[in-house]
Amino acid sequence: MEILLARATGGLSRLAGTGGGTTVPGKLLWKLDPSAVDELARRLPLGSALVSATNGKTTTAAMAAGILRGKLRLAHNSSGANLVSGVASTLLAARDAELGLLEVDEAALPEVARRLRPRAVCLGNLFRDQLDRYGELELVAGRWRAAVQELPTDSALVVNGDDPQVGDLGRERGPGTRTVFGVDDPRQAHPALQHAADSKWCIRCGTAYEYAAAYIGHLGDYRCPACGHARPPLDVVAREIELGGIERGYWSSSRSTTRRLTERTCPGSGTSTSSPSSPRSSGSWPPATGPPSSRFALSTAASTSRRSRSCRSSKPRSIARSS
Repeated sequence: MEILLARATGGLSRLAGTGGGTTVPGKLLWKLDPSAVDELARRLPLGSALVSATNGKTTTAAMAAGILRGKLRLAHNSSGANLVSGVASTLLAARDAELGLLEVDEAALPEVARRLRPRAVCLGNLFRDQLDRYGELELVAGRWRAAVQELPTDSALVVNGDDPQVGDLGRERGPGTRTVFGVDDPRQAHPALQHAADSKWCIRCGTAYEYAAAYIGHLGDYRCPACGHARPPLDVVAREIELGGIERGYWSSSRSTTRRLTERTCPGSGTSTSSPSSPRSSGSWPPATGPPSSRFALSTAASTSRRSRSCRSSKPRSIARSS
């Protein structure tokens, strides 16, 4: 009954022209019965994948949707409504969806992950943002760590190794359910950490990190000279990056023995990367060949190396070859 009422509210909101029904139905459902969100998530045959970051989550989710759309029916919050209410509204509206592909606000991630029990989670980066709502960076990182610990043991976790707080989350997962991505292109790096970097102190002992390469803010190849805490080994690496202003980018992405050269054009926004699409599957996870995390890892690497907020999908030209 609560689900029907919330759906009707969304329809009335759209008919009356007072909104797009992207948040109000979810807010109502959350007030009436929070467990209804869990029920909606269980109806997705292929489960859900969550994307969260301070910068780049909208772009990353949009690129992943561009890869999967046409192969799977998605519940995707493309409007950017990424709080619990927005996620609930998206699930309400996507009645025949097979897979939930949801960008999630940093502070909302623990609650959303607890209720959706996602099959894959991609964590991009953490920067100081809205201190009145989030608190300090370490508080958000601590909540993310607790959320990761509560994930199902077979959930795929994809993390940005260039971010000390985020990259460390992958250490607690087994190799089969963890993918670490990052950038390895000294030509695009700063020689030293920038003055305004948010996370410059070792998360273990408090000593200032030393950087072999600093890309954006505190993202880069870091190591603590005191305790040795360092960037974890990268499973997916972006190299040979060429930036063509705000319209185009080129890079080489490597994973194991496969190397992919990619060109991506995003009109009106920053550059972004893509991953290979795969055949449709109707019943099991992953919905394509290879580990579920691989598609999200590649689509996030360049997103966190440039602060682009949105990308209208365009078809990439890519060449796969053995290295």
